[in-house]
Amino acid sequence: MLKRRLAQTAAVEPEREITFPALIRTACEYGLLRSGWDVWFEFRKVYNEETARQVVEQIPAFAEEADYLYQELERTVAPGGD
Repeated sequence: MLKRRLAQTAAVEPEREITFPALIRTACEYGLLRSGWDVWFEFRKVYNEETARQVVEQIPAFAEEADYLYQELERTVAPGGD
């Protein structure tokens, strides 16, 4: 979903492979995400039980990021959006 939206802005070629960190950085540059790779990296690391607990604690922040992305997509894709 994120890559498709960025492809519409010509930020990412649809057929081009892009790493997840690059995708997050680019989406952040285009204002689709509130936080950069440093925050999103924390969302992804679940290597052991202690780390998993830390990730669970971040679920509210992740939900806020997801809601922000949804709102930005709605705003920019909806008729009359940017």
